[in-house]
Order: sequence, then C-alpha cells, then structure tokens
Amino acid sequence: MDVLVENALRKYFAENLASKGKTKYLNFEPDDGAKGVDGRTSDYLSGKIRYEKDGEVCTTQSLFLKLMKDSKSSQMSKIEIPKGFFTATFNNEVLFYSVMKPFLDTFKPMDNLLPKFHNIQMDITVNVNNGALLLDNLRNSEFVPCKQSDIEYNHLVLLMRKLGEFHAYSFYAKKKHPSQFFILGGFFTEAHCLDPPLYKIWLRQRMEVALKPLENDSQYSAGLSKIKQLTEDIEGILSQHFKVDKTSETTVLAHRACRSENILFSYKNGKPNDLKLLDWQTCKLNYLGIDILLILYLEASQQIRNEKWNNLIDEYYVGLSQTFTDNVIPSKEAIHKEVINRIPSIIIMFGQKYYKKEKNENCDPITEIVKDMINRM
Repeated sequence: MDVLVENALRKYFAENLASKGKTKYLNFEPDDGAKGVDGRTSDYLSGKIRYEKDGEVCTTQSLFLKLMKDSKSSQMSKIEIPKGFFTATFNNEVLFYSVMKPFLDTFKPMDNLLPKFHNIQMDITVNVNNGALLLDNLRNSEFVPCKQSDIEYNHLVLLMRKLGEFHAYSFYAKKKHPSQFFILGGFFTEAHCLDPPLYKIWLRQRMEVALKPLENDSQYSAGLSKIKQLTEDIEGILSQHFKVDKTSETTVLAHRACRSENILFSYKNGKPNDLKLLDWQTCKLNYLGIDILLILYLEASQQIRNEKWNNLIDEYYVGLSQTFTDNVIPSKEAIHKEVINRIPSIIIMFGQKYYKKEKNENCDPITEIVKDMINRM
C-alpha cells in the first residue's frame, strides 16, 4: 500500500483507537468497488481498518481516502493543464479542512455541513506530488448521491438553505476576526486551468458564438445590445471573477462547485432532509452570487428558474440569517441584486465544462444563460 495512505490510516488508528484497551493495527480492508475517480484531480479509496482489541478482531467505520494524482501536466478538453495544477487544487481542499475549517469551527462547529476530517499526509517535492486526505466515508451511510436529472425543487430548497448556512460563517468571521479570515482566504488558489489572458481570448470568441443565434430574434433585440456592450468589457468581467474585492459586502469563502456530483443527500419518508457538501478543491474567496448562480443554472431546470428563482434565493437567505443570531449580513434585497449582477461572471464558470463543442448543436448552454440574462434585466 502507498506509504502516504498507510501513514494516514496508522495516524487515525493512533488517535482514535490505540488507547482503547489492548489494541493492535492489522491492515486496511477496502470496500467493494472502493477505488474510483473523485472529480478530475483526484482518485479515492474507501474501506475499514482491521485491528485487534483484547484478542478479538474488529473493524472501524468506513473511511474515505482522497488521493492526489501525481500529474505534472495533462490534457483536458484541448486545454493544456499547467504543471502543478492538480497539486494546487488538492491543496485547496487540504487548506480548507486543516486550516480554514478549524478557524470557522471556533464560532460554531460546522460538521453538520461536511464529512468528518481526520488527517492529511502529503509528499510534495520537485518531482513528486502525492497526497492522501482521510475523511469519514458517508457513501456507505444514510447519505447517498443524487443525479442531476433527479434534482427536484425540494432538493434545491435544502441546498440553498445549507449554502446560506455555510456562507454565514464567512460573514461571522468578517465580523469577529476579519484580518485572519482574509489572510487564510488568500491562501486558496484559483482552480481554473486558463490564465486570465487566455480566458480573455476564449471568452470573446465564445460569446460571439453564443450571441449569434439571438441576433435575428426580435424578442431579444433590445437586451442583446446591452449584452454586446457587456462583452466589450471582457476585462471587467474577468476582473470581477479573478480579482475579488475584499471590501464588498457579498465577498465570502465560496465553494464554487455546488453541484449534485459534489453533494450527498439523506432522505426521510422519500424527501431530502439533510446533505453534506464535498469536494473543496475549487473553494476560494469570491462573491456569494457565484455559488447561488451555479445552483440555479447547473442544477435547476428552466421551469424552476422561471417559477422559483426568487423563492430559492429567499431560501438561501433563511439559511444565512438563522445560523448566527448576532451576525452582520446583507439584506435580502441586496442579495437578489447581487445574484443578478453576477450572471455575466457565471459564463466563465461554464468555460471549461463547455470548451468542447456540445453534441447537441442546437442547445448552447451559454446562449441559454444570455437569454436568461436578458429576461432578468
């Protein structure tokens, strides 16, 4: 077994089991189907530690090991991924669990939002980039994944409330210890593969393609001119996204990947009643509207957006306002306005996912966002 994995498991054993009676570490027993791919930057392994206690063989609860790939460079969707990219994104998750979460936990433990973190083992040198992150494995418990096609309105209500609850920690930290919050938040690395100059070229070309189908549609003619003016200020869009204003009242530590593939739900009587947020590789200081919009555009159907847009943002405000009784947060009206203002930035978040031409040429996701933008102006 990999040395880092073995070290992570033995450290877990030493901290949680070694002092409980006469115990001896035996081995790690992988779950069925324990190996897999977790996102594009890491693999995973799950299973139980077998150990001897007072002469009897026992096993721990299932544990989840997130493993960083040793990748110096790679190809993804025709984009050259720079050396160190995988290390940087994995480091974001390490920073979140080992540095930022303990800081936020001082205000109120946030374990109800996340799987329990145990330890991290890393080997970072000039030629080797390896890491093993050890967490509780929720996939074998009452928490289960939910496909995007199965996401319904009640899932979105719960997700929005939990997102508001998570963002509430940022506002409370800004109130109590702003300097420390922004210092720690500044350690997180931008997880996009493309640098801003390359994004500028890509975004200009991508918007030209996305706007073309709307040019002869009178329904969008008035709004289209505003959108074209917006695309002429590509630098402004990129600046908002990559250079976050720390003085903005809507700046938070954003997850930036609140998608069904990164969420585990639990159910009661067939309805979702709790969830856990996974995959913190893209988290970074950003605007709260980015996280909200990723849910509205990537998880909600067009019908739900049309009918429940305001309702879902209100649900976010419920979670935001109820987490801490003495918090300082933006008004509900300010949050609604913030979401609308950040719609142009969400196009950047779609960049890598839709870098390749879609199989269905009649369904351009960015065109659909632009149409939605015009309707909400």
